[in-house]
Amino acid sequence: EKWKEIPDVPRKLKKAGREVFLVSLNNGILRSVSGMKEIKQMKSYWGSEITVKAGDFMPKTIDCFTRPGSIQLIHQDEKVVDKD
Repeated sequence: EKWKEIPDVPRKLKKAGREVFLVSLNNGILRSVSGMKEIKQMKSYWGSEITVKAGDFMPKTIDCFTRPGSIQLIHQDEKVVDKD
């Protein structure tokens, strides 16, 4: 009976967030992972999951399992997340 008391969706979100999937447009050897310094300086940066490193073979992204990584953004202000 307690399960029925849990709402299907949260009544109010405490923060805004996005998970941005990285995409590889081609198969090939990754030369470098650039831009992470700038990404980590974003106001809403929360974390990242990068599954490849320079020198690795990186397949073309065809689904969520072949993506080279993702970036998580979270902030109190949704406008900040949207801007980042």
